[in-house]
Amino acid sequence: MRTVRAARAASGRVRKAPPGRVYRAVFDAALARLDIYSRYAGPDEARGRRDRRNGFGGLGIRYRVVDRGAEVVAVFPDSPAARAGLAVTDRIVRVNGEALAGMTAAAVADRLRGAPGSRLSLAVDRIERDALLTLSLRRAVVVPPTVNARLDGRLAVLDVEGFNRETVPALRRAVKRLDRRADGGLRGVVLDLRGNPGGLLDQAVAMADTFLKGGRIVATHGRHPRSHQTHDAGGTDAADGAPMVVLVDGRSASAAEIVSAALQDRRRAVVVGSATYGKGTVQTVIRLPNDGEITLTWSRFHAPSGYPLEKLGVLPSVCTSRVDGGLADKAAAVDRAIRERLLTPADRHREWAALGVNDHTDRRRLRRRGPPQRRLLRSVRSRLSSWYPLCSRCGHYPVRSRRGRWSYAHQSSLASASISPNSPCSSASTSVGITSKR
Repeated sequence: MRTVRAARAASGRVRKAPPGRVYRAVFDAALARLDIYSRYAGPDEARGRRDRRNGFGGLGIRYRVVDRGAEVVAVFPDSPAARAGLAVTDRIVRVNGEALAGMTAAAVADRLRGAPGSRLSLAVDRIERDALLTLSLRRAVVVPPTVNARLDGRLAVLDVEGFNRETVPALRRAVKRLDRRADGGLRGVVLDLRGNPGGLLDQAVAMADTFLKGGRIVATHGRHPRSHQTHDAGGTDAADGAPMVVLVDGRSASAAEIVSAALQDRRRAVVVGSATYGKGTVQTVIRLPNDGEITLTWSRFHAPSGYPLEKLGVLPSVCTSRVDGGLADKAAAVDRAIRERLLTPADRHREWAALGVNDHTDRRRLRRRGPPQRRLLRSVRSRLSSWYPLCSRCGHYPVRSRRGRWSYAHQSSLASASISPNSPCSSASTSVGITSKR
């Protein structure tokens, strides 16, 4: 900051330039020679990241901008919106008397967000009512939900979209709830990390610890002596040893890869899918006086078996990305691999784990054997019960729409009480997630 002030004092052009533009130029130049995850985020972008990690003052809804205002597409449980009776398909047309018609997504977000505890009044157009409905709400800290859980027979299906501060508490509550609902307890767990861009390191460690009774979860190593850290499991298995499958694809990154590698190396779960993204570095986030952030790479992740995840990823036990043919052929191949236990050979896993950080040629060669796949077969869910011979249900799993995860993020605003996981079409560092050192 002293350098910027000195430049503004010495140069008329710098003095006339907007402060945000000057900071961007300085930090982009300073970080240009570092890795792609070390970067500067301006105040607006940084606030959005903090919101995703820690929550924000809002209503607890997802919405899309329409002609007359904002149409609610999801209401978070136990949120101000839920307590006030706001419902899906409701259209918010006025906030504190100000019409939303014609506003941009950013302008709508500014009206709906605010300090926790502050009040606002909404004029709502509800389908079954002729007159507008007026609701008075008090904003609260909203942490975007990242866990969707359901029970299929006696199988718990846990779809995790990201890692923020509430991810693991929500997942543990979901496992307990599903275990109580399952007649005789859970017979298996499916942890779906497809498309998960990552998030907080401490939450990744806690999620792996949820299903492990002991052993190494992850180690970090860098140049600084304090970057050499280890994280070990030391709790109880929330699923009580029930068989477990982890679903991954080419967009499973960072914290999602930590969980996948830990459960695979500790022989707790079978990983199904394609090679993951390969984002194996830890970033520390430095908040700046202008409310922006600098994200700096601090160290590398190493799986429990010792191999670095950076630019390599996790090799699945059952690889689906090399299966040729149409959908029926792919489904049949996955079904055969699961039923006949055609897992990735142990020698290939050993070769994968033996690679060093700088073995770039061998890394590319191995990743071509199970190339990252952006979207796995949805029908693979219908084959997973083959892993659990004691389970009587072998039919298709109900597949939750991906609208809430990705496509909705591309089509509408997710601001104000409606932050979603990072969109895969955003910047490189966002699309693979930011893992903060705690």
